[in-house]
Amino acid sequence: MDGYSTKIKNSGEHLIRNEFPEKALELDTLVSSPMLSFSQVSKVRTEIQLPTAEDIIAHLKHGKNIRSTD
Repeated sequence: MDGYSTKIKNSGEHLIRNEFPEKALELDTLVSSPMLSFSQVSKVRTEIQLPTAEDIIAHLKHGKNIRSTD
C-alpha cells in the first residue's frame, strides 16, 4: 500500500510542478493569439450570420425573421 501511495503522490507532484504550468503557458499563448482576438468577433459573426441582440429583440417584438435585414 505504501508503494501505491508514493506512486500517487509522485504523480500528483509531477502534474502540479510540471504539467499544470506548461498547460497554463499554452493556454496563455492561445488566448493571446490574433485568432482569438476580440477584434475578430464582428468578422466571424458576419461570416456565419449570427443574429445580433437587436435582431432577436425585433423578432420577439414584431415576429420578423431573425436573419432579415429589414
